[in-house]
Amino acid sequence: MRLTSALSTVRNVAVACALSFGLVAAATPATSAAPGTGWLRLAHLSPNTPAVDVYLYSFRDPHARLVIHHVAYGTVSPYLPARAGIYTVAMRAAGASPTSSPVISTTVHVSPGDAYTVAGMGPAKGLRLQVMRDKLTAPKGHTLIRVIQASMREHLVTVRAGSDLIGKNLVFASTTSYRPVLHGSLAVRATGETEHAVSKLSLRAGTIHTLVVLDEPGRLRIDNLEDAAASKPITVPPDTGMGGTAPAQNPGARVSRPAGLITLLAGLLVALGGGTGYLVQARAGDTPVHPYVPAPRGRVAELASASAGHRVPRPIFLYIPAIGVRTKLVGLGITANGTPEVPGTARVAGWYTSSARPGAIGPSIIAGHVDSHTTRGVFFLLKYLRAGDMAYVMRANATIVQFKITKVRTYAKSAFPAGAVDSSVPYAAIRLITCGGEFDHATGHYLSNVIAFGYQVTRGRAAR
Repeated sequence: MRLTSALSTVRNVAVACALSFGLVAAATPATSAAPGTGWLRLAHLSPNTPAVDVYLYSFRDPHARLVIHHVAYGTVSPYLPARAGIYTVAMRAAGASPTSSPVISTTVHVSPGDAYTVAGMGPAKGLRLQVMRDKLTAPKGHTLIRVIQASMREHLVTVRAGSDLIGKNLVFASTTSYRPVLHGSLAVRATGETEHAVSKLSLRAGTIHTLVVLDEPGRLRIDNLEDAAASKPITVPPDTGMGGTAPAQNPGARVSRPAGLITLLAGLLVALGGGTGYLVQARAGDTPVHPYVPAPRGRVAELASASAGHRVPRPIFLYIPAIGVRTKLVGLGITANGTPEVPGTARVAGWYTSSARPGAIGPSIIAGHVDSHTTRGVFFLLKYLRAGDMAYVMRANATIVQFKITKVRTYAKSAFPAGAVDSSVPYAAIRLITCGGEFDHATGHYLSNVIAFGYQVTRGRAAR
C-alpha cells in the first residue's frame, strides 16, 4: 500500500494522544503582585499515578477556582499569585467530573509575600499532597539549591552540585533543605544505584532553585526550577523543555517558553480570590526553551539525484537543534488494517520505510509522539519550529543530510493533507508529523496533526 493511502486514515491513529506537560526551569524576571498576595505552585511528582486534573479553590470565594486539566507526572506549574488566605488543592482523575470526589486533597494557608509548592508525591497507593514553603531570598553572592527526589525506580539518590553535596542517599518522595552554593556554571549530578543524570547549569547570584530528580526511560532526569530571583518568585514559565530542562548551552540559542505550560495557562486559569488582576495568561508569540542540542558533525551529503535511488543509506538519527531534538530513528510500516504504524515509545521518532530515504528524491516522512500519559514526547515542541530552522538526519554511513524547514502547519485530522505530505517532488524533502491542537478528553486523542515541511540544502545550495 502506498503511504499516501495510509496517511489519509491517519486521523484515526492515536499519534501521541494523551496530553502531558514537562517540567519547567524558570529563567525570566519575576512579575509583581498586589500587596497581600502570596504565590502557589502545583506539581505532579508521583511516577505511577496516572494523569490528574488539579483544582485550586479559595475559601474566601467559593466561586473562584483554578483548574489545570490532564496533568501528568513531571508537571510543575509556574507560581500563581493568590490573595492571602486559605485554599484547597484537590486532584481528580483526568477527565473526572468536577463534582466527583477527589483522589486526594489538602488545605494550604497562603501568607502575604510567601511562596509555596504543593506537590502530589509518593507512590499511587500512598499518594499524598505535600505543602512546601519556598524561600525567596539567597545569601549575598550565592544561590540556594534544594532537591526533590521524585524517582521511584532509584531507592537512594545522591545529588552533588559541583563539589557541593546537596543530598546523600535521598529516598523517594523526600525533599532536602535549601543549601547555599557559589553562583556560576556547574555540573549537577544525580546518582542512583543503577542510573544517573548530569545537567549543566548556569546559576546567577541571588537566585533560588529546586532541582527535581525524575524517572525517564532507562535513566534519571534533573529538572531545574528557578524559584526566585531578586527576592521575587518566578511567576511566568520560561525555560526548558521536558525533556530536559537544562538551560541552553549555546549563547545564541533561542530563549522562550515551554509548550505544555502555554497550553496549561492559555485558557484554564481562573482568577483566584475573586479580584481583578489575578488572571494568569500566556502571552501571544511565546515559545518554549529547550536543552541545547548541537548540529551533528560529519560529512554533509550531496544534493539528491534521481540516479542515486535506493543506494541512499538508511537513516539512523534525527537532530533538530531549534527544539532540542536528538533521537534515533526506527523503521515504521503500515499495519494490517492499513493505518500507519507509530513509534512504540514517546522518546523515539520513526521513519516510514515506504517513503523516500532522507537524501533521496521525494518526501521522507518521519513521525513522533507529542507526549504520553507519563512524559513529553520527542516532538513535544514541533509546533514551535520556524521557517529557516534546520533538521539533520544522520545516515548509516555517517553522512549528514541537511534540511531547511519552510513551514509548520496544524491540520484537523479530518482534513489531513495526505497529498501535500506524500506528493511527488523533484528534490529531497522532509515531513515531520505529530499530534496537536485541542485534546479530546472523551476519546483520549488530539484532534489535529502538526506537520513541518522542509527540503534538502547543502553547502549553501538548495535542493529546489
